[in-house]
Amino acid sequence: MYFNKTKLLIYLSLIFTLSIKCESYAQKTKSRAELEARKKENIRQIAEIKNILDKTTDKKETNLGHLKAINRQVEVKEKQIDLINQDLGSLSIEIKELIKINQELSQDFAKLKKEYGQMVYSGSKSLGNFTSLGFLFSSNSFNEMFLRYNYLQQIAKARKRQAVEIDKVIIDLKARQEALSNKKKQQNQVLNSRVEESKDLDAIKTKQQKITNNLIQKEGELKKQLAERKKAVKQLENLISNLIEKEIKRTRQAETKVAIEKPIENNSKKKSNEIKELPDAESSTSTIMMNTSETSLSNSFSASKARLPWPVRSGFISERFGSHPHEVLKGITVPNDGIEIQTNAGEQVRSVFDGTVMVVDNSIIGMGSVVAIQHGNYFTIYSKLRNVSVSPGQKVLSKEAIGTVMEGKDGNFEVQFQVWKNTNRQNPEKWLIHR
Repeated sequence: MYFNKTKLLIYLSLIFTLSIKCESYAQKTKSRAELEARKKENIRQIAEIKNILDKTTDKKETNLGHLKAINRQVEVKEKQIDLINQDLGSLSIEIKELIKINQELSQDFAKLKKEYGQMVYSGSKSLGNFTSLGFLFSSNSFNEMFLRYNYLQQIAKARKRQAVEIDKVIIDLKARQEALSNKKKQQNQVLNSRVEESKDLDAIKTKQQKITNNLIQKEGELKKQLAERKKAVKQLENLISNLIEKEIKRTRQAETKVAIEKPIENNSKKKSNEIKELPDAESSTSTIMMNTSETSLSNSFSASKARLPWPVRSGFISERFGSHPHEVLKGITVPNDGIEIQTNAGEQVRSVFDGTVMVVDNSIIGMGSVVAIQHGNYFTIYSKLRNVSVSPGQKVLSKEAIGTVMEGKDGNFEVQFQVWKNTNRQNPEKWLIHR
């Protein structure tokens, strides 16, 4: 008599299929956890914007800075609702998956019970009217007794293994049923949060429209402010460009001088190589020449893209990089070589990387104090500062305070931040760590 291994293989295949289904569900749960983390971060941003708005609107005065903050608030709220919708979609998929798994587990449990019953029946039928001992001692030879003993051992092990696995399926089934119940509760909570967020968004949009309507009545004043801003932006652009061009020229001249003064050996081939090392003034006029330590610093800065700390601990981007439509004036675009970060009163402005202060300037009306820091062939620019605590030539470290944010005419506290590589403007938002 031999143990039927076919049923055992079917049973093992069944258990393997169940484990694959559960693993797939676990992966979906992980993806939803990542979505939940994004929602929490967005909620933090919403609270931060509200906190800054509450502190800077004591005068109850309608101004462009206030509108920028409201616009950002709308943007973040809409993103939150979008994340909630994604969450609901993910929950819906998970609930369907759990229902499917529960159904399949119930079916598989029934199959396992049936298989177990058949196994017990087959074993008892094989023994006939004999007990286990009787079955052994009724053998006609020692060799047959040995085979019967092995057969009984296989049956006992298979029964024990299947009984354990049945218990596991029962536990898993209960857990999945509980998870399904929890997911449905969670779905209702998320639905309620979407309703609340939608109400908040409608209220903010109403406030946004009211401020916009009030500002439309101040078109002449806004155009004057825009002209003053464009003038200041142009002056700042010229300041930075001249600073970088002077640095490029200085490093070129220094490199050329070193190359010319370098002792020339008698070997003609060596002379030829040295001549080739002279800087090409026409092909490299927009690139800063760097020594080994400066190159290392520049490479470190480049490798930190999307990981640089923010120039202020708390704040949000109120105006993005590049040209964009004016918030109120139709058909008018506003240029920006950097980003504007609205923050709290008295907030410290910090260097985003190790470097050397190149200039501290306070000659541009509307820009407060301007600090430019060099990081090899990269430059970071911080405008709208007051109480600057650094001076030209000073070495600074990452996150080291260089001053405090200035209060604007409209009562808002905003720092302007730029990143340049040689003479090329960069989008600062792509360099800062995401938050």
